[in-house]
Amino acid sequence: MMYKNSVKLLFSNFSLVWKTLLYNLIVFVLVGGLSYLAALPVFELLIEYGLGSMIQNMFADFATSLNLILFVQDCGAILTSFSEIILDNFSSIAFNIILFLFIIFVFGKFVSGVLKATQSEVLYSSMSSNMRVGLITSFVGNSKRILLLQLTQFIVTFPIDIVIAFAVLMCFRLFTIGGILSVLTPFIIMLVAMILVSLRISLFCAWMPLVAVKDMGIFASLKENFKLVVRRLPKIFANSLGVVFTTIVVNGFALLFTIGVGLFITIPLCSVLLRTYQMSAFYGCYGMRYYVDYGTIVEPKRMEATERLSRTKYRI
Repeated sequence: MMYKNSVKLLFSNFSLVWKTLLYNLIVFVLVGGLSYLAALPVFELLIEYGLGSMIQNMFADFATSLNLILFVQDCGAILTSFSEIILDNFSSIAFNIILFLFIIFVFGKFVSGVLKATQSEVLYSSMSSNMRVGLITSFVGNSKRILLLQLTQFIVTFPIDIVIAFAVLMCFRLFTIGGILSVLTPFIIMLVAMILVSLRISLFCAWMPLVAVKDMGIFASLKENFKLVVRRLPKIFANSLGVVFTTIVVNGFALLFTIGVGLFITIPLCSVLLRTYQMSAFYGCYGMRYYVDYGTIVEPKRMEATERLSRTKYRI
């Protein structure tokens, strides 16, 4: 039900997708331009060592032979060469790498996170009173709370994101083993990433909604978030997997069948879907009524009522 209502909320608030698209384009240009300038010496070094030619030859060979096993093996060889080039020349490009990583994973993550908190504020107005509030209006009216929430959320979740990224990167080592495992490696990487990202989403899914709806303090809402999530973790995790899987399928379809052009729509669409999922999960935990569209109100059961019903059924 959480997943189903999330999709309904997405389409009833579809204007938020276009606003998210515009915001993402601005952030992409800003972060992309700064990161390119920071990494330019690294790109020049990789081209000097012939990595650009290796990538070009890999795609040319795949287009000619359509041999997936050979393509995967070439990917592993390129990753190995990339690592060796970086390690051999690290002293001369260390500053550029650190600056590049800071722009992408610190500055970019923080700026993107501001949008996520603002989306929650917009959805709160829509779900609670069926009002349509602009993205800029929501940010201006709640800027202090949004910035403080995002700063705290960044500090709390950044180490978790590093662990997830490290675990996924370790899976790439399977490419070097060769054989059938090299072919299965992309699927293993996707499965590990799906599970870890879904778990991360589940653990913090009520944090932003608690701040937006209940107007709780940043740390008080984090504590309350864990109380809510622990009691419904299996159900929330299952629905989170569904949202993450949908995100992968939709973006993968856009990448393959629109030559990447469709990603301009599917990325903001999936961003809003994740926010509608978080909000519907939160409203469901508290048994609060909410609008999914102009004429439909959902009234979920509170967790306490659901738990009492489960215990009664178990006794019977």
